Parts: sequence; C-alpha cells; structure tokens
Amino acid sequence: MKTIRFIMVLAAAAGLLFYEPSKDASSILIECLLVLVFMFGMMKLSAKTPSKETEKPEDHV
Repeated sequence: MKTIRFIMVLAAAAGLLFYEPSKDASSILIECLLVLVFMFGMMKLSAKTPSKETEKPEDHV
C-alpha cells in the first residue's frame, strides 16, 4: 500500500510539473485535483514517520 501511495504522489508531482494549461476553465480543476492528490498522498506517507521529539518526564514542572 505504501508503494502505491508513493507512486501516486510521484505521478501527481510529475503531472503538476509537466501539465501545460490551455485556455479553458477545466485546467484549473485539473491543477487543483493534482495538488489535492499530492497533498493527501504526502499526508498519508508521512503519518507513520516518528517524531523527533521524545517524551520527557513531567518531574521538572
């Protein structure tokens, strides 16, 4: 599943890079859709990344 999401993010990024908008109104919708797919994919991929901040004991309070 992680591989599929990674490919999906790469495809959305490539689509954003190589998409040449034409003069019709649908180009804005296509760009918005590609950005949403990219952001959603990155969110799902980075959800499992552990935080750098470790839990500290609360005895210093």
